[in-house]
Amino acid sequence: MDDNVISQLLGTPAEGDYGESDIIKMRKAFVNEKAAPEILDYQADLVSRLQDQIQNQEDTVANADSTNTEGSLARAIWRLELARAKHVLRAYLRTRLLKLEACCAAVLADQGMQTRLSQRELQYAHDLFLKTGEYMRDNILKAFPAEFQGATRQSNVSESYDMMTRPDLDKHVFMRVLEDRGAVELDAEGDDVVELMKDDLYVVRYNPIKDLLRDDWVELI
Repeated sequence: MDDNVISQLLGTPAEGDYGESDIIKMRKAFVNEKAAPEILDYQADLVSRLQDQIQNQEDTVANADSTNTEGSLARAIWRLELARAKHVLRAYLRTRLLKLEACCAAVLADQGMQTRLSQRELQYAHDLFLKTGEYMRDNILKAFPAEFQGATRQSNVSESYDMMTRPDLDKHVFMRVLEDRGAVELDAEGDDVVELMKDDLYVVRYNPIKDLLRDDWVELI
């Protein structure tokens, strides 16, 4: 059923209600997060607003009159919308945790990436890193010579954290242009320049367009 029809049936406004606007925004945030190779900025306001609205709608469903046909229909639609809202919110949060688990050490080593996390995600990353490090040290690394017992370096003489998994920013992604942007360079040398026009679709390396994604000029698909 179309979101506008649902809003009309429920007598709820599209703006400010999770029934249309916030679910669509969260769905887009989820798709961007799933397609991007790095962790994106945490959508704190959207998540908080959606959680509050889900709780309010659960209270409404619990108190709804289901003794007549019209009440039963409204209750069924509310339950359907609640299930959809919960699903997309969980998918968004789960995707972020999976990416965080894959690149936990790299995230903690980069202050910029840490600022993209919620407080709970940051605490989870710290706990995961410590617990994983303790397990590695007690069960695996202690069997290695002392100079090879680091969890993030191959040896004590390594000049970088060469054992850390980092996001592959050169991964290719599918994107849609949201607003006319004009000429954009897709390589450092300036040899690959494209005119980004609204609704155009591209397959590009992620790194050159990551700032466009952050500033809502494009979306991933």
